Amino acid sequence: MKADRLARTAHLHMLAIDVGFRGRGVATALVNATVDNARIRGFDVVLADATNPTSTAIFARAGFDTVNEVRYGSFAFEGAKPFAGLEELGGIKLMERRD
Repeated sequence: MKADRLARTAHLHMLAIDVGFRGRGVATALVNATVDNARIRGFDVVLADATNPTSTAIFARAGFDTVNEVRYGSFAFEGAKPFAGLEELGGIKLMERRD
């Protein structure tokens, strides 16, 4: 990524909601507030790490598109498979929203 584009890119690394508050639109409100806050501060691209089907759906509804994906079952690091057993969750997706 070029330095000028990187300087205009905000990155949302984690989205987590307490079990007792799920299903109330809290995640959607947080994502929308993050995007609004990024825009106010001059960022024109927002990236997000979607690590499961739920976060993928939340980001997609907020206008994010998948840029890249690494499937958990195919990821290996130094010969080890650190995400073994998580294959049913798909993988991690880098998602992007541009306005």
